[in-house]
Amino acid sequence: MTQIAPIVLVTGINGFLGSHTVEALLSHGYRVRGTHQHSHDPQCLLRNRPSWNGKVEMIHIPDHRVPNAYDEVIQGVDYVIHVAAEVHSNGETPGIDPHHTLAVSIKGTENALNAALKEPKVKRFVYISSDAALKGPKNYNGDGYVFTEKDWNPLSLQDAEASNDEGLNYTVCKKLGEQTVHKFQTIHKPHFQVIALNPPLILGPVFHLESVKHLSFSAWFFWQLINGRYENAPKTEFYNYVDVRDLAKAEVLSLTADTKEPRVIICAGDLDNDKIVNAIITRFPQFQEKIAKPNGLPSTCDYQIDASLSKSALGLQYRPHEETFYDTAESLYRLSGFVE
Repeated sequence: MTQIAPIVLVTGINGFLGSHTVEALLSHGYRVRGTHQHSHDPQCLLRNRPSWNGKVEMIHIPDHRVPNAYDEVIQGVDYVIHVAAEVHSNGETPGIDPHHTLAVSIKGTENALNAALKEPKVKRFVYISSDAALKGPKNYNGDGYVFTEKDWNPLSLQDAEASNDEGLNYTVCKKLGEQTVHKFQTIHKPHFQVIALNPPLILGPVFHLESVKHLSFSAWFFWQLINGRYENAPKTEFYNYVDVRDLAKAEVLSLTADTKEPRVIICAGDLDNDKIVNAIITRFPQFQEKIAKPNGLPSTCDYQIDASLSKSALGLQYRPHEETFYDTAESLYRLSGFVE
């Protein structure tokens, strides 16, 4: 008798991570039901991934903040991967009001959790958080500090209210959004386990778009280094990264891993802008006039991130940074029309 594959609900399949999540699930034999925000998203996704046709059920949820938004789509689902979140593209900021950003994040997450509570088949709920929930916009713990899953960003909503700093507001919202998930589990003691994954900057190939006009922030950041904007690479401000495909693999592993860990850091290693441009100029010498020259500045990172739990608890292995950088650049050059 043929065993029917489990169904995984993926919220936000129209995004950078969501699209790779679907790819990873399909490659591991899962059935996928995905939600998307815009009615035209399925057409774009299927043009870029025709193999999804007939394999991925796509459901339009224009506003996941609406009460009971996920109640129907979660029926019969075995696992949930909650990726959907408010994002901004091409370096644009989503606004400096932390209350708005927080409300969007928390309402959607609470709706997904409450829906899962009503579906007895759900076994695990994987929530995508951020390393911003661990450390905030900077290291408040002293030079050389090693961040682990036990750490929490020390900033509060009051700190965000008193600041016009977009980065600070973002980190506070990520922290409070994730704490909503853990608080839900403590209060409701659901029949399913909740696991939060905490990645840093997410890089990797882009296939969910048809141009470079609406890149996610991480892809936009990378694109600026190789598209002719800079003569010299700017000072590094993002010190860690993960490949989107490795993060998607971590999501899949989290569904069935023999672990009770409530949160797991997903991080491939350190990052600096010179490391990126040196790798890209080697692989794409034809674009040397577009690729920023190394700045030669030493790293100012004063902390480390311990991602060993992702290997021991989930069995995750990370690909080399060169592969991540090469594939990211190739996909962006293709989207821009620079290569076929």
